[in-house]
Amino acid sequence: MTSSSTLPNIKRISCSLATSTTTEITTDSNTDAVRSWEAAAPACSLSFFPIYWLMTTAPPDASAVNMARGKEAAADFHEAENVAAAKALAAKIEGKTVTIKAKGGASGRLHGKVTGKEVAEALAALAGAPIDKKKIELDIKDAGVFNGKVRLYVGVVASFKIQVEVEQA
Repeated sequence: MTSSSTLPNIKRISCSLATSTTTEITTDSNTDAVRSWEAAAPACSLSFFPIYWLMTTAPPDASAVNMARGKEAAADFHEAENVAAAKALAAKIEGKTVTIKAKGGASGRLHGKVTGKEVAEALAALAGAPIDKKKIELDIKDAGVFNGKVRLYVGVVASFKIQVEVEQA
């Protein structure tokens, strides 16, 4: 018995005819397969048309494959650039303290709360790069020092402290 790697490029198609007999078409090249298939196609069931399509479509050309690989490599490169930029920004923010002044009463309770927009503006001034306010989660209603985190990129999180000082209204 021979291995499949030494067999010639032979395609075999079986289809049932209306008389319940089976016709086999054996070819050794794609063009013969197409001609033979077209001759037997009216008598074959529709389930074999995907095989016909696979036989008539050409394999992807090398330029299309290279273009796809180039696009994938470019996407990987840009992803690595974005992660490196986020890590550099996280290093600037990590462990720093941001001071925010908010209006409040004499008891230290704020009139309203400190928003992500205020913290993002303070972090942007500290780091020198814009920070998205949606990446910061806060619920600060009192004066004091609080821990904060900003998610700069997938898997890149920077921790910092927020010091809230009360201005008398």
